[in-house]
Amino acid sequence: GLNLTGYYGGTTEAAGFDISIEGPTISGNSTGNNIPANSGLLMIVTFDTVTEEEICFESSTITTYIGIEYEAILDDCILVDGDAADDGGTTGGDDGAGACEEGYVDDCSGDGDCCPESWIGDGFADCEDQAWGCDLTCYDNDAGDCTDDGGTDGGDDGGGEEPIELSIGLNEGSNLISFSVIPEDNTIGNVLLLLGDNAVGLTGEGEGALNTENGWIGSLTTISYENGYWLLVNEAATLNLIGFPIQLDQLYALHTGNNLISYPFPECGNIDEVLPDEIEDCIYAIAGEGVASISTDFGWVGSLTSLCPNEGYWFVNQCDDIEFVFDEPTNLARSGSLKEAPYSYHQSSQQAFYFIESINNIEVGDWIMVYNGNIVIGARQWQGSFTDIP
Repeated sequence: GLNLTGYYGGTTEAAGFDISIEGPTISGNSTGNNIPANSGLLMIVTFDTVTEEEICFESSTITTYIGIEYEAILDDCILVDGDAADDGGTTGGDDGAGACEEGYVDDCSGDGDCCPESWIGDGFADCEDQAWGCDLTCYDNDAGDCTDDGGTDGGDDGGGEEPIELSIGLNEGSNLISFSVIPEDNTIGNVLLLLGDNAVGLTGEGEGALNTENGWIGSLTTISYENGYWLLVNEAATLNLIGFPIQLDQLYALHTGNNLISYPFPECGNIDEVLPDEIEDCIYAIAGEGVASISTDFGWVGSLTSLCPNEGYWFVNQCDDIEFVFDEPTNLARSGSLKEAPYSYHQSSQQAFYFIESINNIEVGDWIMVYNGNIVIGARQWQGSFTDIP
């Protein structure tokens, strides 16, 4: 019952689907990323003419990436009111309002678009310049997310912090990361949506999830600012996110033993500077991805010298339960870059470290190799006493 003219937005756009329109038929094919179940709005379609007295979906099918085909459940037809056929995409009469289904509202521009009602006041600015064309300024300035002139809220009039972008580089295999920026929908399927099938699994402290043909399954369902995670990917990639940043005064709670946590500041900080004095004696060791440090009478020793954003860290707490907030770094620190080993090895999420105090006849710059049979499982260049080997 419609003459379709285009489409935009939704999870199909976010996942980079190849969309085509042939007459009344819309087809979408994955170009590499898949859309998990229950991911919300697929797309918004535009039209210029209503050709029938009712608008119906004749059929709809969904095919998984392994070829299983499902028939979608469709709602009833939408009845078109009298003169709506030539009003530029409007289906609700001659007053410029669209006939939106339950859970959707009319776009404020009067072009007939329907937008998710949940977008009103969700912290994202859906203004006149909204990327997907959903102008919600007539709903109390998107419930405060937009300014009076239809532009983006600067954040100091009660609309909250603006969402920001984040890119996390991922190596092939296991990556020990954290998330300094998280979307409002913090479910794993949404946060890792753009990785598609490249994401194999995500493991936190005592919880995990696997990416299956039926979506993400497991005890780990949502992402938290304060936690660290092992993310396993098939190929090197970049994870791009838009969301809200971690609070710099993020509270961390550690139990006795191993705790997998994040680091909140946008700049790296030296361990002895960012750890509060009152808890430093409690932290016996800290391990990152392929690097570690232990606390000694001579200070912190090992390959890990600073903590950095979007990295995950294992903190070994030898005290009873403690709570703390990181001290903000005042000196410039950089993420350490270790010299590449002469023999490559795979990073394991089950990593362990040996700290070696001395070796006879070794010189600084020599390499220490660790083998399992004839397979290299770790390596480190000797830097002196208490060199750590993963």
